[in-house]
Amino acid sequence: IDGNTADGVRLTWQEEFSDIYVYNLRGGIRGKIGEAAAREGGNVFPIMTGVAITVLVKTAEHTGEARIHYAEVDDYLSRQEKLDVLSAERDITGTSFEQITPNEHGDWINQRDDRYLEFQEIGDKRTKGKPGTPAVFQQYSGGLKTNRDAWCYNFNSELLSTNIDRHIAYLNKQMQSIQKQFGGDVNKDVVKDAIVYDSREGSIDRKNLSDIARGFETKRSGQIVSSSYRPFTKQFAYFDPSRRLNNDTYQLPQIFPTPAQPNLAIGPAGERRRAFSVLITQILPDLEMVSKAQWCPLYTWQKIDAPDNSLFAGLDISTGTLAPQEFNGTFDFTRPIGEQVPLEIGGYRRQENITDATLAAYREHYQDARNPQGEQISKEDIFFYIYALLHHPQYRERYAADLKKMLPRIPKAHDFWSYAVTGRQLAELHVNYECAEPYPSVETRWSLYTPSDEWEKYRVVKPAWAKGKSAKEKDFTTLVYNDYLTFAGIPEVANDYKIGGRSPLEWVIDRYRITTDKKSNIKNDPNDYCREIGDPAYIAKLIPALVTVSMRMQSLVKSLPEFTLEVE
Repeated sequence: IDGNTADGVRLTWQEEFSDIYVYNLRGGIRGKIGEAAAREGGNVFPIMTGVAITVLVKTAEHTGEARIHYAEVDDYLSRQEKLDVLSAERDITGTSFEQITPNEHGDWINQRDDRYLEFQEIGDKRTKGKPGTPAVFQQYSGGLKTNRDAWCYNFNSELLSTNIDRHIAYLNKQMQSIQKQFGGDVNKDVVKDAIVYDSREGSIDRKNLSDIARGFETKRSGQIVSSSYRPFTKQFAYFDPSRRLNNDTYQLPQIFPTPAQPNLAIGPAGERRRAFSVLITQILPDLEMVSKAQWCPLYTWQKIDAPDNSLFAGLDISTGTLAPQEFNGTFDFTRPIGEQVPLEIGGYRRQENITDATLAAYREHYQDARNPQGEQISKEDIFFYIYALLHHPQYRERYAADLKKMLPRIPKAHDFWSYAVTGRQLAELHVNYECAEPYPSVETRWSLYTPSDEWEKYRVVKPAWAKGKSAKEKDFTTLVYNDYLTFAGIPEVANDYKIGGRSPLEWVIDRYRITTDKKSNIKNDPNDYCREIGDPAYIAKLIPALVTVSMRMQSLVKSLPEFTLEVE
């Protein structure tokens, strides 16, 4: 009915049939969370994919494209309620259908806006990485895809390192065994059947099969880095550009090559089945940090053989400002980012990623509008303009269908500087979320039997919302951290801000818990991260800070000007 991959099928059906009756029974909850899933209601079959009854009619006398008749069940209906509706309506004559007119793209419902296609693409797959791309960003990338997260991520960097070494040993043991049995190059299908699979020792994908078949010894070529595993959740990751233990690193080696090269990247979601989301990161993102996001960085980093010792070293030609020799570790969003990021560091040279043509187009369109300090529009300003625009509720609502089908396209909205300023504030809030002030209404309530040991006092096992009036209800104003600590006074509206279907506090509940992977038996304990950074209260401090993030975020979004397009 609405899937991107089925648009060709829909176009073909329109040509081949006379009438098409579609009765959408919904129930598609795959990729949906919370309210979006609840609206789908129950599924008439025990599956997570939506179900529809489609009747295709072909008559000899009909000419032209098919007439398409569409109906759907109401929101929130249970499985039985949907079956009762079908029993009552019985057949096509008992159901009230609306005739719909498809567009040229094969959209039947949730049709994309044709004007939307005239806006500049945020990234263009065909010309990706090329200076002449018509898109805003020259380069962009998916997040880190390991296909073995239990092995390549952990809250404990030492345990992660040990797991990687054990995994490599397992692969090499398999390689040696296969080579001993068959010798020389071996067909991968033979290898696949001959390998002794043991999920407690490692995971094997296509690249590993190829290495084993060729007798290639797997070596540790990656590094352990800090990463954004999920929104507001940092873990250590094994980042391996050789892709021996990462399934795919995409263009990430150009964006976050090592922890020494600072960067900012905006990640609009690429998972089309969920409500549109976007977030920003300054460290390596996972593929599902924002589901299937395409990360559009402010800069890329190109490897160089030797540092540039010319008289102009440190001069950023695009802005005319002097860049520092070192990065101090945190971004100050009240100052130009270009004044904080070195031009060369650790054997890499910084490159602007927003194209020169985009900058020229914005300056021309907005008639060289200056900010209150008298400064021209810069690439940085465009970057933050886009970040605010992608948060605008009216933009998201107007182009909801388009955002489900493709990467965002960026129109030029009225009042550029309001967007740019707000986008910078949103970025600061999301990047520096750990430093947000505790929300004043949030109270910490300790039990009478609280341990004196700080590590035990703040040890988290499985945080959860307090119970509401009934067993099935949750009290979104109270979060039970552990047996000793409860946070009360959380504004219920703090949960209205969702990223990837969850609020920041719901991400804490979902991710900051002790887990053991069933296949590998690897333990992942968020308390280990607290020990890594030397702060037993790190996770506890996040809770009132993230309430501030949620409340401030909603306030900033409401402050955006009305979404009005400039006349091109």
